[in-house]
Amino acid sequence: MEKMILEMARRHQAIRRGRRAMLEGSDLATEGPWDLLLAIFIAEEEKGAPVDRRAAGRLCQAPASLLDRWIAVLGPCDLLVAEPGPTGRISMTETARGKLEQLLREAAAFSASTSAH
Repeated sequence: MEKMILEMARRHQAIRRGRRAMLEGSDLATEGPWDLLLAIFIAEEEKGAPVDRRAAGRLCQAPASLLDRWIAVLGPCDLLVAEPGPTGRISMTETARGKLEQLLREAAAFSASTSAH
């Protein structure tokens, strides 16, 4: 097996473990809610502002009904703040942003350390 493939598998495994830790081992660590958090993080970093629900749905390729369920669960976990309505804005909490940034730093460091070998 190519070393690069093994390193990529390890990186993905480390990210998944970090994701479960960030979301406190809950069912929120599944792909959909995680995709929503990443989409909002990226959009906020690129635009410097929260995104509306429609844009968030497009970014994570989720219908409004599913997006609403994820928001209803992520909000009380202090991960998202969402205004009501289809054009309501969604943003990450500072707690969520800090956890995600730390996870991404750790993943980058892991990637760098495995690439150095």
